[in-house]
Amino acid sequence: MDNKAIAGILYETADLLEIDGGDSFRIRSYRNAAEAVEAQTQQIADLIGEPKKVLAISGIGKGMLQNMQELFKEGKLSKASFRCMRNCLRNTAPPRSNCSRSRA
Repeated sequence: MDNKAIAGILYETADLLEIDGGDSFRIRSYRNAAEAVEAQTQQIADLIGEPKKVLAISGIGKGMLQNMQELFKEGKLSKASFRCMRNCLRNTAPPRSNCSRSRA
């Protein structure tokens, strides 16, 4: 997975969180990380095995590092509730309509 693909996933995630009314800090975090990944001349794939180097990139924190490690390991973000929200929004179904958890 190259930097453009990673950035695309991060931007899409930010957009989906925004559509779902997600936390603005979290949305901004995904967008900042996407911009940081896009700006890198070195491929994140080459750095992902060295967490300190990835964390040295401005705009990428520990949580985002974990998300990116998961992307490389699993090929996707595998958190069940996030996957469900993402699938619901991608399919333009009402958010969480097919998910086991509901809004409180």
